[in-house]
Amino acid sequence: MKLGFVLFFICSLSFANELEIAISLSPAGSFVAKSEQVKVDGELQVSAQGFTAKNISMPIGSLKTGIELRDDHMKKKYFEMGQFPKANLVEGQGAGGRFQGKLEVHGVLHPISGTYQASGKVLEAKFKCKLSDFKIKEAKYMGVGVDDEVTVSVKLQGQ
Repeated sequence: MKLGFVLFFICSLSFANELEIAISLSPAGSFVAKSEQVKVDGELQVSAQGFTAKNISMPIGSLKTGIELRDDHMKKKYFEMGQFPKANLVEGQGAGGRFQGKLEVHGVLHPISGTYQASGKVLEAKFKCKLSDFKIKEAKYMGVGVDDEVTVSVKLQGQ
């Protein structure tokens, strides 16, 4: 199914990180796509005043839902990994527990905003986005479809 993908706000200079996308189904149900211990590229600076992030990228192929066929459809049919292998946080900045940024997924750049918490060099962020904003096809099978809005949670470990 279409996991939106998404997205994430992420990263840190080639360190292991976590991404989780909560996906609701219509008329009922849900699942989570997870990516754990994945190396990402980019720049992340965390301080007591906030954070800045630039050119953070993560491979779409690292997402897993626990069902191999669904993973295959998500990556190939909806994210079109062959053409768009990574999700990129082009820029992001946060202060006071809120952040804004620009996320590129599926070849589309779109603004995102959400909340974050920082503890030492660890940054945890959460935001919602719409798959349609990134031109990801609607996923539907036998009357069950993926809701357009997904919730993305990211945990990044800086150097």
